[in-house]
Amino acid sequence: MAAGTGGGLVLAASVWLLLLGTDINVGYGMALLVLIATNLVLVLPSSPAALGAFEAAVVVGLGAYGVERAEALSFALVLHALNAFPYIPLGYVALVLHARVVRTR
Repeated sequence: MAAGTGGGLVLAASVWLLLLGTDINVGYGMALLVLIATNLVLVLPSSPAALGAFEAAVVVGLGAYGVERAEALSFALVLHALNAFPYIPLGYVALVLHARVVRTR
């Protein structure tokens, strides 16, 4: 349980640093709210990589603190890209390795 909580706090810290990097000056609590909102929306069935749902959750979360919708959407797109893009090359590597194993059988 402590590892899950610690992991969530580290993820919230990365969201907070990205918020600071995009000149959205809000507190750590905002980062926690954005993280909780995105995690809750990922439970719902949606499109691959939760395109649209993820961004909507971020816009709603940031809107609660008075961030403009356009600025919130820009932040959401960057956050989603940083969360999703590392898995694409890793998935390709896993696919190639799996194909090699299947061919050797």
